[in-house]
Amino acid sequence: METTPFDYSDKKFSVYFEVADKKSTLEVLKKIAFIDKIEHLQYGFKVNIARQQIPEIVRYLSQESIAIYAVTPQK
Repeated sequence: METTPFDYSDKKFSVYFEVADKKSTLEVLKKIAFIDKIEHLQYGFKVNIARQQIPEIVRYLSQESIAIYAVTPQK
């Protein structure tokens, strides 16, 4: 997978978000219109999103003071 901050395509891929507060994170993710499927994992969630949507999700979680420990593209 080639990574670039300049990928503005609508192509979606799986991204893992490792967080401290899963309950609050789930509430935030459910409110984001462009997220259609949320997969629960042991320490966070995996969602299918476009690359340019990653900072937006990080911003939403940060606004709720949710600690983010990892944001990792999945293969």
